[in-house]
Amino acid sequence: MDYRNISMQMLFSAMALVGNYAEAANHVKPVSQFETACNYASLVKIRETLIQLTIGWKELDVIFSEAVRTTLKRGDASRQDFARISELVHAVRGLESALATSTPPSDVVSAHTAFRRVVAGVRGRLVQLENLHKQAVAVHAYVDTGINLEGLKALADHTSARMAIIA
Repeated sequence: MDYRNISMQMLFSAMALVGNYAEAANHVKPVSQFETACNYASLVKIRETLIQLTIGWKELDVIFSEAVRTTLKRGDASRQDFARISELVHAVRGLESALATSTPPSDVVSAHTAFRRVVAGVRGRLVQLENLHKQAVAVHAYVDTGINLEGLKALADHTSARMAIIA
């Protein structure tokens, strides 16, 4: 299963829903009974879509949570699979921004808030994966210093002893 394709499909669906909020907001004060029925049907569809998106994003959270767990157990986050994870993090942050600035119809605010929380959780998992990958592939320059290693050890022992007394 390619997590990038699934994630991007979920992102596009969520962005389309946010764009639909504006259309639903135009029908806040309907004039006729027909418009009232259309407005209600639109709000029900938006609520159902939000619930389905929340379920889908919870599944993504489970997938990425398992990826974090597996990566930590394996101890290797330098795989090529993680090379493009930062693009996905950026896209999810854009979705979070769009969700934060959008004004959902009042009838779907609770579903919208629940969806925002799930998206934030997925972003958190993605950031964990991104950080693991960055740590695995980063090449740090060795700096040769003239530090006295015995003195450094003595300083560490002294600090540890003082921390034991303070605590």
